[in-house]
Amino acid sequence: MVHRLLRTLLLAGVLLPVLLTGTVVLAQVQESRSYRLEEMLGLALQSNPGLQEAASLVTRGRGLQTTASAYPNPSIDGTFGPGRTRESLGNSQFFERGVTVSQPVEWPGMRQARQRAAEAGLAGSQAAVDAARLNVLADVKIAFYQLLLAQHNAQLITEALAIVQDFHRGVKARVDAGQARPFETLKANVEVQKVGNDLN
Repeated sequence: MVHRLLRTLLLAGVLLPVLLTGTVVLAQVQESRSYRLEEMLGLALQSNPGLQEAASLVTRGRGLQTTASAYPNPSIDGTFGPGRTRESLGNSQFFERGVTVSQPVEWPGMRQARQRAAEAGLAGSQAAVDAARLNVLADVKIAFYQLLLAQHNAQLITEALAIVQDFHRGVKARVDAGQARPFETLKANVEVQKVGNDLN
């Protein structure tokens, strides 16, 4: 039960070990380290890809806001090449050149509407960052307390197993002394196995 929960937390990318006091010992192969809830929240906020993606949307929104406030650029076009007249005076050839400069003029209010739309997009992106941050914090806290509960349950089951094993020894001693039937030992064995299965 505890192993499945730990595996689920690892696969989800959130390691949130905690004890009731706010710390938990994360058992690793080579070393063990204690983490506080605040540390885990900080790690989750630093390295969560969803938050990084939301932050990139804010950067994109700022870029769109800058673009929306810019005036359209003028354009310059040029043409050149050989030319010829088709007049009755003769066939004269010459070299033609032309330059065109144009400046787009927007409809009144178009630029302001674009700016308002970009501001609304930026506000939406910032709200998405806030929502993603709150979701990450909530997920971290939920996993934190689920692990705490799993650790507490494992401790309770271990204590229950010790109690049942003491009971089994008492029943076995009674059977050995002839005060109880051998069937009682079999029932006590079954109870020990049930509690042992709960621990796994």
